[in-house]
Amino acid sequence: MDALERANKIRTARAQLKRDLKAGKVSIHQLLLKPPSYLETAKVFDMLLAVPKYGRVKANKILQTTTIAEDIPRSATIAADLSAVRCPVFAIFGGDSGLAAQVPHFETHLESCRCVVLPDQGHSVLVERTEEVIELVSGWVRDTARTRTRVR
Repeated sequence: MDALERANKIRTARAQLKRDLKAGKVSIHQLLLKPPSYLETAKVFDMLLAVPKYGRVKANKILQTTTIAEDIPRSATIAADLSAVRCPVFAIFGGDSGLAAQVPHFETHLESCRCVVLPDQGHSVLVERTEEVIELVSGWVRDTARTRTRVR
């Protein structure tokens, strides 16, 4: 697909989404938690303006009070040197999240690491698959405790 055709499809999808937001058919909260791929480069401000009863003042207040702009650079992905990590690590990634690409790095550089990638899941693993995460973490803790007990 050429770039112009792709851009037109994205514009059309965004316009429909804004109409759906205005009509109350789509929740801004769910949209922000798990945005479709065509929103990856969209401005959050524009999406907020499409929400009923959200004007420029309210949208600006929301964006000015969030710390995400500062949090993202501070929460850099995983450092290249993980040699100082000596404790067991359990990492759960959404298969559709860009962070899932770090699994090989974890498995190579961490002495005691288990990684799980949940297919068809974005970045909000804890929010959207809470029960599954609880089961996975509980199982990992049990397994890790058994292994640690035997080693001593």
